[in-house]
Amino acid sequence: DNLYSQLAGEVLGVFPSDTASSEDAERQALLIQLLIDTRDQARRRNDFDSADAIREQLHTIGVQLEDNKDGTTWKLAQPEDNPK
Repeated sequence: DNLYSQLAGEVLGVFPSDTASSEDAERQALLIQLLIDTRDQARRRNDFDSADAIREQLHTIGVQLEDNKDGTTWKLAQPEDNPK
């Protein structure tokens, strides 16, 4: 939650309200994709420490990544998949 608050609130200046609207969901998806793209750039530079840190931070906020030959996909973890 802290990473999400920092990136969404402090860095990007967007922090969705408690009510989930389609606009909020789209904003969240775009923020997650931004982090995935940043991770992919780090991987291409062989900066695996940074790439792993981004993956772990995403996991901490409940985002599971799956790398495959076509790129990276993501899904929100179920509560039992992501103990805090």
